Amino acid sequence: MAFRLLDAVLSLVGGCPTRTEKAASRSRICMGMLERTVTKYKHMFRWKRIPALAKSASAIGLTLALAAMPIEAATAQAKPKEPVKSTEQTKSEGPAAPRVLIPDSHGLAILIHNSIIALSQANLTGNYSVLRDLAAPEFQKLNSAKQLAKIFANMRARNLNLSQVVLYQPKLARPPIIDDQGFLRITGFYETQPLQTHFHLVFQPSAGIWRLFEISVVTAVGS
Repeated sequence: MAFRLLDAVLSLVGGCPTRTEKAASRSRICMGMLERTVTKYKHMFRWKRIPALAKSASAIGLTLALAAMPIEAATAQAKPKEPVKSTEQTKSEGPAAPRVLIPDSHGLAILIHNSIIALSQANLTGNYSVLRDLAAPEFQKLNSAKQLAKIFANMRARNLNLSQVVLYQPKLARPPIIDDQGFLRITGFYETQPLQTHFHLVFQPSAGIWRLFEISVVTAVGS
């Protein structure tokens, strides 16, 4: 008889719903069906053993019902984990470009000399490729070698030789500044004879160095 009751319990558990919307509802259904089964077969056992049997059967039914819970239900109720940020996301897009400061007096003199001499050699040869290549990328985009040749055609026509500036130290008309756009502006002159050489130069930071962005050179009688 005990085996008949056990078979009834197992068949009952096997017939419990396994796809209810909530696990609690499924457990209550199984418990109720188990209690009715125990009541049906209670005449096979002594009365005093019925409560214990019912209790054991209920525990078995509850355990089996919980074991039959769909994995999807448990997963859906779990709190989603916070997405782990990758190293690339926590880092910035890239290292900040180094800030280029105003050079000291020697650095300023080198910038000025190199720019004026590059222009002088371009005027003497008629080839402005080197001057263009020494300049900042934006300068190169805006000016081709042919365009530069047209811009300085008047200086070539006057046979203006700027190479004598290497014998002088540049004098600044005002302190060099870095404007709001980050360009270094230098204005000054050389005390060349018989005419002074005046210049206005603009440099753009590129890869941590100052590169020529604008150049203007004129000669005039000294005051």
